[in-house]
Amino acid sequence: FVLLVEDDASVRRTTTRMLEQLGHRVAVADSAAEALHLFERDGARFDLLITDVVMPAMGGPELRRALAALRPGLRTVFVSGWAPDVAVQRGGLEPGVLFLQKPFTLEELARAMRQALA
Repeated sequence: FVLLVEDDASVRRTTTRMLEQLGHRVAVADSAAEALHLFERDGARFDLLITDVVMPAMGGPELRRALAALRPGLRTVFVSGWAPDVAVQRGGLEPGVLFLQKPFTLEELARAMRQALA
């Protein structure tokens, strides 16, 4: 089960469809606050977090740390329109995390998910 956190509605819809095409069940949140609520309620069911790096109020890296406090070892894929080096510098990403630059293809998403879930 995948928790997708994305504040852009069109990216959220497209990514949800892609995940479903890959055979995954998806819970969707449009903010970190909504994701925290979903995770606190039913976090044990999530195998993977896919989150945007930059969102209002709380970005993806900060959300990941909050969710990891509830469930250590939570697997995560970060997505951003920024290049990876900029996401590290400006978005607070740690070097070496799984990262997809938007826009990404179905194949790129599938590859990142295989890496995250391996």
